[in-house]
Amino acid sequence: MASPGMMQSGLSRELFENWCTDKRNGVIIAGYCVEGTPAKQILSLPAEIPTMSGQTLPLKCSVDYISFSAHTDYQQTSAFIRELKPSYVILVHGEQNEMLRLAGALQREYEDDETCRLEIFTPKNCVPVTMRFRGEKIAKVLGSLARNPPKEGQQISGVLVKKNFAYHILTPKELPTYTELATTTVGQLISIPFTGSANLLKFHLTLLAGTVKLLTEEQNADQFCVVAYTELATTTVGQLISIPFTGSANLLKFHLTLLAGTVKLLTEEQNVVQFCVFGAVIVTWRPQQVHLEWQSNPTNDMYADAVQNVVLRAAMQGLPPRGLPQLVEPDQQQIRMALEVTLQDAFGTNCLKTEQIDPDAKSVQVVVDYHVAEIDLDNLTVRCETNPKLEHIIRVMVHRLNHCISAV
Repeated sequence: MASPGMMQSGLSRELFENWCTDKRNGVIIAGYCVEGTPAKQILSLPAEIPTMSGQTLPLKCSVDYISFSAHTDYQQTSAFIRELKPSYVILVHGEQNEMLRLAGALQREYEDDETCRLEIFTPKNCVPVTMRFRGEKIAKVLGSLARNPPKEGQQISGVLVKKNFAYHILTPKELPTYTELATTTVGQLISIPFTGSANLLKFHLTLLAGTVKLLTEEQNADQFCVVAYTELATTTVGQLISIPFTGSANLLKFHLTLLAGTVKLLTEEQNVVQFCVFGAVIVTWRPQQVHLEWQSNPTNDMYADAVQNVVLRAAMQGLPPRGLPQLVEPDQQQIRMALEVTLQDAFGTNCLKTEQIDPDAKSVQVVVDYHVAEIDLDNLTVRCETNPKLEHIIRVMVHRLNHCISAV
């Protein structure tokens, strides 16, 4: 027994050259041989072999191949795979053609087996292999989300926090309470020169948002009040935009109502009128100027841009020659009839059972794929506990429908 096993040089090569000319001697190749090496060449039993000095010697000794390595054949490999049923098989340390043949045979054997889906790799040296493993992850629900356990199949919305291989789900407002993370609220305030009246401003805001809420001075003062329950500090950034506006508050309200549908009156004094549009943007009318103020986030920023465009358009157009038209809110019967047609067109005639509809009811129930959504006709809110996506779709439909049937 001598090394190296492929007899390129060294003791094994010297012994072979000394013994190969005698037929009483023999050579046993005990492992895999690379093409081009002396060990691979003598397996074909050539008549002569070259020596390290460049001479040739007759090959008269016996040559045999007996594998002493830990490699497995096809039957052993297939039985091992069938026992473990792995998702990935990587074939390495073998001759390329033989490995490809083995991979093809294994793929054909298991391609119709539903219990064993194989992905076989035969990478070359230094070629990376990418594998994906799915592990079970359990997240604990904390805070207000845990007070009302969800039903089976119900989706919950929150922030997933990972720390030291532990997962927790909680609401964004409770991050400072249960974690070391601090939350930041960015507020925005815009001042717009506005010469119109507060009624003009409220009119346009109502057209924009549909509802404009009048804020009292106490409510307005508490808008950006921060109350600390922990040692963590929160920051509120406000934005203020000032827009020149020569119209009245009624003109402003008219255009805002066209935009939002509902504008809420917050404060009404001689020279100061405040509206709340979309429940997020506070519009303050003063003679010659309008201020927009909101807490910054992607949604509120979008609302503020829409309100700003409406105020600028109202300032440019001014008061119509015939005065401001009267905005008429649709009654529940109109909304109900329009909802029945719209919902049945969208979700089929079976979503509403007409024989069970109560004309005097304050709400309408919609059934879509066993999910029940309830529409409140008083405030046009939608609630569906089992399917938030369906709730969002119906809410958008209701708001657009209300905006379309609101007469000017």
